[in-house]
Order: sequence, then C-alpha cells, then structure tokens
Amino acid sequence: MYILAQVFMTLNILFFIACFFTKNKTILFLLQAISSLFFTLQYLCLGAWPGFYSAVAELVRVIMFFFFAKYNVKQRFQIITCAVAFVATLILTIVYWEAWYSILPLIGMTAIYLTLYSKKLYIVKIGLLITVTCSTIYLLLLQSYYSFALELINLVIGVVVLIKEIVSYNKNKKVNSNNKN
Repeated sequence: MYILAQVFMTLNILFFIACFFTKNKTILFLLQAISSLFFTLQYLCLGAWPGFYSAVAELVRVIMFFFFAKYNVKQRFQIITCAVAFVATLILTIVYWEAWYSILPLIGMTAIYLTLYSKKLYIVKIGLLITVTCSTIYLLLLQSYYSFALELINLVIGVVVLIKEIVSYNKNKKVNSNNKN
C-alpha cells in the first residue's frame, strides 16, 4: 500500500502544481479536484485517518466549488458548504486523533476555506500554499519521505509562481494608477 500511496502522491503533485499556473478560477478548481482525489487516495493507502478525512472533505468541497464557479452559485451557499465541511472535519479529526500533528490537515483546509472568496486569484493561491505547507509537515511526521519530497517541490514551485504573480499584479496596479494621472 505504501508504494501505491506514493504513486497517488505523484499524480496529486502533477495536478496541484498546475493549479499555480492557471489564471482561471474554474480551471483551478477542476485541477484541484483531480489533485484532491489522488491526495485522498494517498492518505487512505497510508492509513493516515485525520489526513484522509480532511482530504475527503476537501475533495467534496473543491468539486462543489468547481460547480459553484462554473454556474455562478451565490456566495452564501458556498459559505454554508465550507462551514459544514469544516465542522465535519473537526469532529473526525478529534475522533481519529493520533498525535499533535493530526491538526495540520485541518489547519491547511481552514486556510484554503478562508481565502476562497477572494476575487484576487493570488490570494486563493496563498491559501493553497498554506495548505501545502501543512501537508508537507504532516507527511514528514508520517515518515512518508517520498511524498514529503514531492510536496516540498510543490511548495517551492508554488512560492516562486506566487511571488511572480504578486510582482506582476503590483506592477500592473502601478501602471494603471499612473495612467489615471
């Protein structure tokens, strides 16, 4: 099962890295849904139950948000969906508590929930980076070293892409303010 978990992690990383390069929120959610499916299967194979339940909630949430973005669903329903997923994951995290690091998947999930509503895509990507950071630490503590290494690569790529986007965003903002004067 361990080797299968690493295969799922490899597939997860390929789709998750693509999230950092997209400029479209709907596509980002689609890529994240595919990535989350492989991440969920990885935790299942590792028997990491707090991570698994958090990943299941994340998978359901991201599939719903894909359809919310595609069909322009009202934000109020999105908030209710996130709240229900958060409470369910919190309860499952408590029930399947293994060690202090069992809270890391929940922290990562919370970060992405809090940033999803931003109209600025780079803010959503900051939430993704916080999620990846929590996952990286969690995988290291689970001693899943291959997955940890892949997640670390994912984190570095995400930081580089995000810095590039923030610089570009600020440059465009400055050019637009100069054009108004």
